[in-house]
Amino acid sequence: MEIGTMLQLLWISSQEPPLSMKATDNGIFVQANAGILEQILQLTQTSFFPQPRAFHEKLIQDLFHSIQIVASQPHHFPHRYTAAELETIRRVAMQMEKHIDQHQSIAEWAEWSGLNRQKLMEGFKSLFGTTIYGYYQNKRMQYAKELLLTTDQPIKFIAKKLGYRNTTNFSIAYKKFFGITPGGMRKTGVDASTLI
Repeated sequence: MEIGTMLQLLWISSQEPPLSMKATDNGIFVQANAGILEQILQLTQTSFFPQPRAFHEKLIQDLFHSIQIVASQPHHFPHRYTAAELETIRRVAMQMEKHIDQHQSIAEWAEWSGLNRQKLMEGFKSLFGTTIYGYYQNKRMQYAKELLLTTDQPIKFIAKKLGYRNTTNFSIAYKKFFGITPGGMRKTGVDASTLI
């Protein structure tokens, strides 16, 4: 198939609602790059000297092949999110950080955000590369580390401040996350991951 024909087909398909509504990477990828595809299509219709034209056609073939590969890999981005939904997911993350001491369930976050549970979980994973709990736990542990290294607050107080019912549970979670106990971190000022 000629390059111009391939790009015209791709350009046309990127404008059709069924493709842009697909719940896979290809819909989002093609829609996001429709302007680029238009420029490439115009490039193929421009006169070039024979050598540069062959070079550009090879680049376009490679690009088209890459787009086909991306389009054939479903389930990386399971839903198409609107800008408002992405902003809502970001607000959930900000609320988690603001209320780091209040562990809430996914159902509670979904209710607070107005998104359904599945969309919130998948959107969070797509946006931040981790689960809701993983994000929350990471922020909580980073805040704990900051408090341990920059204040002289008792570990018991820090544990309570971060929503732990007792110091033992906090110490276990902290050691699992950093590879060192909170007391050890405070004494050395270094977590195990920096020693590797």
